[in-house]
Amino acid sequence: MTQIPISNQGQRAENPNLGAGLDLRGGARLQRVLRRNLSLKIKIVLLALIPILALFYFFISEINGRLELINETVKVGKLSRLSVKISALVHEFQKERGRTGGFTGSDGAEFREELLGQRIVVDAKLLELRNFLTDFNPLEFGVDFNNKYEAAFLALDRVGNHRMKVLALSVSDKEAIDFYTALNASLLDVISQISNLDFEPAIISLIRNYNWFLMGKEYTGIERALGTNAFAQNRFGKGGYEYYLFIIFSQKIYFDNFKKFASKDEIDFFDKKSSDASFAETLRLRNLLMEKSAIGDFGEDPKNWFNLMTTRIDILKEVEGKINADLKAESGNIKRKAEKDLMLFIVIALMILVTVLVLVVRVILSILRPIEKMEQGVEIISSGNLDFQIEVESDDEIGRLSSSFNEMALGLKKARLELEKYTEGLELGIVERTRELVAANEELQRQIGERIKSEGSLKKAYEELKQAQMQLVQSEKMSSIGLLSASIVHDINNPNSFVGTNLVAMNDYFKNLSEILKFYAKIEEYISASPALVRICCTKICLTPRKSCMP
Repeated sequence: MTQIPISNQGQRAENPNLGAGLDLRGGARLQRVLRRNLSLKIKIVLLALIPILALFYFFISEINGRLELINETVKVGKLSRLSVKISALVHEFQKERGRTGGFTGSDGAEFREELLGQRIVVDAKLLELRNFLTDFNPLEFGVDFNNKYEAAFLALDRVGNHRMKVLALSVSDKEAIDFYTALNASLLDVISQISNLDFEPAIISLIRNYNWFLMGKEYTGIERALGTNAFAQNRFGKGGYEYYLFIIFSQKIYFDNFKKFASKDEIDFFDKKSSDASFAETLRLRNLLMEKSAIGDFGEDPKNWFNLMTTRIDILKEVEGKINADLKAESGNIKRKAEKDLMLFIVIALMILVTVLVLVVRVILSILRPIEKMEQGVEIISSGNLDFQIEVESDDEIGRLSSSFNEMALGLKKARLELEKYTEGLELGIVERTRELVAANEELQRQIGERIKSEGSLKKAYEELKQAQMQLVQSEKMSSIGLLSASIVHDINNPNSFVGTNLVAMNDYFKNLSEILKFYAKIEEYISASPALVRICCTKICLTPRKSCMP
């Protein structure tokens, strides 16, 4: 049965740890490659680059944070201008709401011309707002802000239809006023949403305080509309008084919150403006409405109430302008401070970064230069120049290493001098020994020459000895024959005794001759075996064959 091999991918799927193990082995292999292939210079630079990059990242992050703060102040400037435009529109809608309440409360008998004139003013403010928003992107400030923004402009699109209903008196007093209250609330929600954005806490605090004041001013406008309607009808409608009390109470809460967190300068300005006679007169009329809420018959001209409340709201508009100016000023101060801090931080950061880079470069050079010098020194020393010395510039590990290198070079120089001295002595010994060997060789050659000469003399002596032996044998033979003949002739009378005597002598002679021949044979063997013995033999050879000369 054929087995299908399982791929590495399948093995990793079955064993998730396999991939991790391969990655670890790959990482370890990469580390080994880096350790082996990277030079010391690159390793030190990489090591120094890590903290520099971290420091650079910190500086960039801090600069981005400060740029973000500056960008926030720019956004606050945009939103502040938007708030002014919206607030101006709300301010005019508040007037339209008040005149609408007087118009519907009088069943169209009063406030018609004022209402139509106010609508023209509102339309001008609305056109001014739309022109301002031509290059305004609400999504720049988040989704929630954009939703509030779109909801407000959807409400603005319904203004024309509501106005037609008001002129036709086809809506109730409450519906007529509540539309503008809801419309202003949607517009103020856009300003309120600004305080929920992620801005500098000081800016958020100012925006939130500004929003509380706008809400208090809005509820003042609602009070104007409800009072105008009540004075026009000379009574409160159903539930109108309770709603009027709620508006007064809410108005007080928002203004109290504003005073709680406003600056002393703003509070003083608010209190100063609140001392206007219109505030005291509207308070009197407010008390009148509350005292006669059950029976009506207020006996006051609704236009007088409307004008007094309008004067009061206009004064509040001045306070609003003061708060908005403070917001712009604070935003500008924060922006200028952020820009100044940014420039100072950039300068300090650049100084620190340059200082760090200079220190890192100096440290790297203090490490690499001695190492490079030592590397050059090794090459110089390997070429044979042992006088090279590294200049020791510090007392750290590198300095001590440089000192050790210099000591090593001096040690090598000393060792080389000793070696040269020993080599010179060795050469002299070799020369002397060579001289001795030459002399010994000459002596040996001389000895060999002498031996060769001795061998020649020995051979000559051997030839002479051999010739002498032959002559001796011949002479001995002749002598024996002569003696024998003489004995025979002389002693013919006694032949037996003479013969016997000569036979004994002959026997001795033949024995001596045999011994001489043997001795010659041994001399030949000695000559062939050792020529040096020739001289010895020559000095000991006897020409007469005697037993004392035999070996």
